[in-house]
Amino acid sequence: MKILNRFTGRVLYETDKENLSGADLRSANLSGAFIETGEKWEYYISDVVNQLLVAGGKKLEEVRIKEHWYCHSWENCPLTEAFENAREKSINAIPVLLQPRAKQFLFYFDNNLIPLEYEVKEKT
Repeated sequence: MKILNRFTGRVLYETDKENLSGADLRSANLSGAFIETGEKWEYYISDVVNQLLVAGGKKLEEVRIKEHWYCHSWENCPLTEAFENAREKSINAIPVLLQPRAKQFLFYFDNNLIPLEYEVKEKT
């Protein structure tokens, strides 16, 4: 597995191992990688993230905006926009079945791994 800098394409890390726990992945290019939940990175970005962000009842366009995407504080992040009841409370205000995905999103989001401009796949 190779981890590439998403801007330059330079190899940041290369290993034969599948488990990257403890690795510093900030701004890495995870294309082609399988993440801890078994999805390929591209599927996670195009499908799982979208489903999580609309699970609170808002449209994707309302959540995926620069105001929330480039903010890394709980009060104004995409998850608190998606789940408004979480804004004043915490991640515990997000439905319990979605909390593991919310924590996963926060990990990748806070490490600048989920770009605002990712591809949105339309349901067919």
